[in-house]
Amino acid sequence: MMLQLLKKDFLLTGKYVLLAAAICVFYPVFVLWQLEDTLPAQAGTIGFLLMTFFSILFVLLQAFQKEAMYPKSAAFLCALPYSRRDLVLEKYMFFLIIYLGCCLIYRCETLLIPALGSFGFSEASLMCAAVSLILGLYLPVHYRFGYENTKYFFLFAIMITCFCVPMLVKYLPSSWLALPAGPLFPLTLFLTSGLFLAVSASLAIHFYQKVDLT
Repeated sequence: MMLQLLKKDFLLTGKYVLLAAAICVFYPVFVLWQLEDTLPAQAGTIGFLLMTFFSILFVLLQAFQKEAMYPKSAAFLCALPYSRRDLVLEKYMFFLIIYLGCCLIYRCETLLIPALGSFGFSEASLMCAAVSLILGLYLPVHYRFGYENTKYFFLFAIMITCFCVPMLVKYLPSSWLALPAGPLFPLTLFLTSGLFLAVSASLAIHFYQKVDLT
């Protein structure tokens, strides 16, 4: 049943997913151009972080916007063999699929553009932690206050972040941006991200159970 809900979201956001994929291709090059004279080693990682952050939130907001255009759709789905819990958990799965797609795109890009640096377990874990933190906060807030009350804040926040961070990070000491060596750090990030998302999903389900769908 979850696969049908995922299919629904991809059908609703198909063109936005393609736009997000295009951003994933071109944005790391923009960041590399901004930082190639000061932080060339970290430019690729920073670009990967920001493009994935933007892509996931952008596509999720579009999915919520489409659903807001048809306010009775959630009630209709709940009348079918789908629970409110299923609807919430599907959004978290949707986010994870977009995250994995961004990782795949960036991995291919690092092979074509060596100046972006390498992509491995550490970079993937850092991205997972960053996006899990933001979306782990956003999704419960969304289900508590609704799409209309939350969309503009998060949309403007991500737009400002994506274009200001590459310009500001060049002034930071490069040692601040170095990832710790060894497998323990990325493994800890993945586990922490999973725990945080589990707590976030529980809160989101709790809030959504109280929403009037009629």
